[in-house]
Amino acid sequence: MTGMGIPFDLLNVPEDNGGVLAIPPIAEYPALIGRNRGLNRTLTIGGTPLERLRPIARKAALETAMKYTLSLGLDPGPAPDPDGPIIASGHQPILFHPGIMIKPMILANAARAAKAAALFITVDSDEFRAENAPIPVIAEGRIKRLDYPLFPMRAARLYETAEAEPAPDFVSRLEAMGSFMEDKRLARPREAMAAYVARLKKTPLDFPDYVSRSIVMRRAWLAPDTPGFLEAPVSILSQGAPFLAFAAGIMVDIERFAEAYNGALDAFRRVRKLRYPANPFPNLEKKGDLIQAPFWAIHKGARMKLYVRAGAGADPALTLENGTEAPMATLMEGKLHIRPKAITLSLYMRLVLCDLFIHGVGGAKYDHVTDDIITRYWGGREPEPALLSATRWLDVPAEDPRPRMAEIERALRDMEFHPEKAVAGLAGMGPLASEKARLVEAIKAPGADKKSMGARIGELNQSMAAPLKEPRASSQTELDGLLPLEREREAAQARDYPYFLYSKERLIALAGKAT
Repeated sequence: MTGMGIPFDLLNVPEDNGGVLAIPPIAEYPALIGRNRGLNRTLTIGGTPLERLRPIARKAALETAMKYTLSLGLDPGPAPDPDGPIIASGHQPILFHPGIMIKPMILANAARAAKAAALFITVDSDEFRAENAPIPVIAEGRIKRLDYPLFPMRAARLYETAEAEPAPDFVSRLEAMGSFMEDKRLARPREAMAAYVARLKKTPLDFPDYVSRSIVMRRAWLAPDTPGFLEAPVSILSQGAPFLAFAAGIMVDIERFAEAYNGALDAFRRVRKLRYPANPFPNLEKKGDLIQAPFWAIHKGARMKLYVRAGAGADPALTLENGTEAPMATLMEGKLHIRPKAITLSLYMRLVLCDLFIHGVGGAKYDHVTDDIITRYWGGREPEPALLSATRWLDVPAEDPRPRMAEIERALRDMEFHPEKAVAGLAGMGPLASEKARLVEAIKAPGADKKSMGARIGELNQSMAAPLKEPRASSQTELDGLLPLEREREAAQARDYPYFLYSKERLIALAGKAT
């Protein structure tokens, strides 16, 4: 496996409150962009030199994003220079928690500083399974977590075709969610949400689709503190001629591409010691002369696997999972719509559309596969990515019982495996402790009868532990009594609560740590 990426030992979500992971620091973005812009100039995609495809694709993407952003009534930022650098990031259109929201916050500011266009991609080609908003509630006197159905699923859909309920109904649902946080311990998230709802009531939300509404909602929270930037869903970008040319170039060479794709995934699993064959993604299937493409076919509002007939030359037949066949030309004609899978989207963004892509921890992990494919298939050098992640707990007070729990657990282990420490001084225990000490040393000697000695050590431990029955029971009772406190702490300090339950000032300060 040749893809380097960001070292795996650095790819860990921050655990501490206020922790930020930024690789590299934001101040290094301009230098990173400069290095990436000079890469892979001699590569070809489907016979087209990358140097020729890039400016066409970027101009089209920026124009598409500008049109889309304005259609939502959002600030697109300064008019982008189609020949200038582009910084991009993206995510599925879920309710962002602070670790995700930090990406568009930093993207917009970093792009301004680097004199680059800022482009945020909404991956709306995934399946929509209803969106629950986790919120803290007080139940039985304890802080607990409630998954509130903020965006109920009205029908089985992809994100790109998911409908949104009427705006007044949605705002009422959001206000009803706030009623679950009336306890005084939840005052901070309740106040943050109330301020957010007040802002939403002044924001046009009358979009019939889930994706548009979710984008406008998070932009309403970001404004006016975060500069304007461009938005574009994958469903729209993947209908453009440059993307389709990229896809066609892969599919006419599907045998060689699938070999590189599967080889990179196999190597990733082998190096990471992953046993599950779908981790991080399944290999491309082969069924006779049909090879699965790294794209989804969109058919009647649903995703389907797409296969390419190998060895068919420049115009191979395409076959959908349901057996429907279509010539390659149907892509350019708009009669067949496709969407990239995760790795393919990353390949397109990093090789073609942008000069720097900002990942989260999960994306940075699977991008090791992307890097390897670039090397295996194109013989190119992987552009360097950036990584942003953060952890911020809600402003909700919760006692942390973990230090005391760890202390009790250590004491219980000692009572079981080293009872001589607890019974020192008790009548009759001295000889047993001395015998155990002798055996512990003797068992280390070459040729020692470890089986019989180990059995005798166990008998001695049981004998010395007998007087500790009551202290052990008392310690276990105390430990059990702390478990509700620990569950409460976990609920209070979960990192995936939605952005609108947080003080914006706190998250702005969080983003400032990444510089």
